[in-house]
Amino acid sequence: MQQKMMELRPELSRLYAVSLQGEDVPVYHTAEADYAILVVCDDAPQRVQVQIRENFERLVIRPLKERDYTLENGTLTLTMRAGDKWSVELDGDLIRPLFLLCSRYIPKPADANHVFAAGTVTFIGDMELASGDTVYLEAGAIVHGSFRADHAEGITITGNGLLVGSLLHEPEPAPRRLMMRFLACQNVQVSGVTLVDGPCWHVVPIACRQVTVRDVNIITLKMCGDGIDVVGSEDVLIEGCFIRTNDDCIVVKANRYDDPMGCKDARNILARDCVLWNAKCGNAMEIGYETSCTEICDVTFEHIAVIHCQLEGWQSGGVFTIHNGDRGHVHRIQYRHITVEDAQEKLVDFKILCSKYSVDLQRGQISDIAFEHIHVVEGPFPPSIIRGYESELAEKHVVSDIRFRDFTVHGTPVTDRLSARMILEMCQDVTFS
Repeated sequence: MQQKMMELRPELSRLYAVSLQGEDVPVYHTAEADYAILVVCDDAPQRVQVQIRENFERLVIRPLKERDYTLENGTLTLTMRAGDKWSVELDGDLIRPLFLLCSRYIPKPADANHVFAAGTVTFIGDMELASGDTVYLEAGAIVHGSFRADHAEGITITGNGLLVGSLLHEPEPAPRRLMMRFLACQNVQVSGVTLVDGPCWHVVPIACRQVTVRDVNIITLKMCGDGIDVVGSEDVLIEGCFIRTNDDCIVVKANRYDDPMGCKDARNILARDCVLWNAKCGNAMEIGYETSCTEICDVTFEHIAVIHCQLEGWQSGGVFTIHNGDRGHVHRIQYRHITVEDAQEKLVDFKILCSKYSVDLQRGQISDIAFEHIHVVEGPFPPSIIRGYESELAEKHVVSDIRFRDFTVHGTPVTDRLSARMILEMCQDVTFS
């Protein structure tokens, strides 16, 4: 059995080889990206070398910023620090990037009662966790499966290891299998781990309180493979994460898909210092479509780099999106200090609507939304749409009080809806300064 599990190690890259301080690091391969997990012991700069085994003409490292590196005879040499999450891209090809994911080493907690050691490959299926459980995935450990906890307190999942979901995939239609599902839990901590190729959503707190997701990497190719779904939860911190998904990267919802308790208000949610790549489906930072609650409020996205938000083609994809499909009032939402490097469909897409996901007969509201220090630095200048809703009974739901401050595209300030390439319907009090 152990020999069979050893054969289930992720495929290695044929395009890239990586070393950290002169020591080789495994580079794993997926159909649309390769990735290396670089684990360091302190905050000092670390020398990283990348050998690229094919010819190319242009290399870009995202997020875009000034950084020192050399490129000679196909070998890229640079320095990284703990917390750096970079995408190395060749000739604009978005299906063969290299993700360099640098994290500080996490030692085994003294109270860890589920330990997966370095060098091991383990299949856990769907592991149920209880109050007080601490899961440790040591750097170099590979775990196939998922974790779930119901009505538990004090759950911790930590370490620098790899959680893989490919063995959980089933032919469609299949049951929803979430990589990390927490229902009605309190004080949940997830840190350091890398989640790859889940069959559905990846980190999902449902009707939870006091949840922290820190320095987590999520890489998935699957449609409906959302990154982090905050469902009817409160007091949630998402910090320092790298998320490359083929659906929503970070999303706040209220729904009953996994349990009726998910139809609770969502509030006090902060996502910061993250790098997001939204592929062909979904959105980068989404609220909705499912908003079956009284309110979703006090949600902040700040200091985030959106390196790609690819073309969806179904007229709903975008970078900043609120799709209010149920009765909830979405308000007191802030977007601050965010750079956008490649938005191929829409920049802002706010809508009150009746969608295929709607369950409430009543439509909700969108109001009190603040944008500050938003900069589209490269790529297309995408349009934006803000639209209210009018029912068949002529009942109107107006989107109101949307404020843009220090909003630039390619270095040019955006001062009104025309210079923002923005369509407004059934809106009021949309201002620029």
